[in-house]
Amino acid sequence: MSNLSLDGKAWFLHPVGITNFTKDYNITVSFIEKVTGKVGTWFNGKGAGKKFGNEFKLKNPNIYQLDKEFFVSLMNNSLEEYNIIGEYHKAHFLAQCFHESASFESTLEFASGNGYDPDRHPDAIKNGNTTIGDGPKYKGRGLIQLTWKNNYREYSSYKEIDFVSNPELLAQNMKYAIDVSCWFWRYRGGIYKKYNARGDINILIDNEKNNVALVTKAINGGKNGLDHRIEIFEAIKKEWGLE
Repeated sequence: MSNLSLDGKAWFLHPVGITNFTKDYNITVSFIEKVTGKVGTWFNGKGAGKKFGNEFKLKNPNIYQLDKEFFVSLMNNSLEEYNIIGEYHKAHFLAQCFHESASFESTLEFASGNGYDPDRHPDAIKNGNTTIGDGPKYKGRGLIQLTWKNNYREYSSYKEIDFVSNPELLAQNMKYAIDVSCWFWRYRGGIYKKYNARGDINILIDNEKNNVALVTKAINGGKNGLDHRIEIFEAIKKEWGLE
């Protein structure tokens, strides 16, 4: 490429000298470790005591201390598949998943799940938990802790895999644990009317890109762990140079 300068002399730009100013918002192991401070092994089952940790290791051998590079590769593939690819979409998704999974320690809810049984929870029956024992069976699994039999049923229909009969698969197979989280993000987020989101958390973010409380409500129904979610989100924003 050549152009004329003000004095009539030609100047040249060598192709090697042309810089691509497109910003990459890549999720890598080193990036996650930097923004979260999470080093060493991941998915050890820590956070709910020794008994839970021992059971987690025993029942989830394919998750326990999963190779971090493999985990990040699975996540990035699922984000592409579900079109969670905007920088703010990815920043919120990573922050929410990190908190919900107890800082990448578990794909299984710490609580027993008894609280979701029809004799314990007022919304149990309308969410498909009609029988005592459905609570523990359909308690939170995946990175974003899918809960309730109806959600397991709908995800089963979407994937054409029977997770209703085999709910443990969502905690025992990282591909499913990530995939179901992306599915929930696009189709079952808990806010439907605002911005006509209809369960699509991407739409909420497109309208309020920095509102961690709004995303948290769509994920968790309230403000549980909001400070931690904000902390991780802000660290991601800082590292990526987002506004």
